[in-house]
Amino acid sequence: KDYLQALEYIKNLKELPLLEIINNGHVEWGYQLATVDGIVEGQIDLWGSVGQGDKKIVYVLDYKTGSQKYEAKAMQQLEYYAEALYALGEGSEFHRVVIYPMEQKISKTQICSFPQS
Repeated sequence: KDYLQALEYIKNLKELPLLEIINNGHVEWGYQLATVDGIVEGQIDLWGSVGQGDKKIVYVLDYKTGSQKYEAKAMQQLEYYAEALYALGEGSEFHRVVIYPMEQKISKTQICSFPQS
């Protein structure tokens, strides 16, 4: 029953354009990025863009089944993902969002901007 309530919560989210993010995005997206320190690898739960050109915003989402107690760590993780997407040319303005479906809560969207290329 808890899982059904969690799915219903995600389906009815009003705080972000989730359907558009999913339609224009990537789920469980793995990446590798060469840096001066070596190869960085990761897997993003969900990311996608909304809008076009100067109005394009890239959303980077992470789903957490645990407590909001570790939200700062989750946001740091999403910042790394945003930096990787920026390095791969996917945008310059990123909204980081953590969704806690079991608690039926969403973190506040935090913006992470990089210089436009």
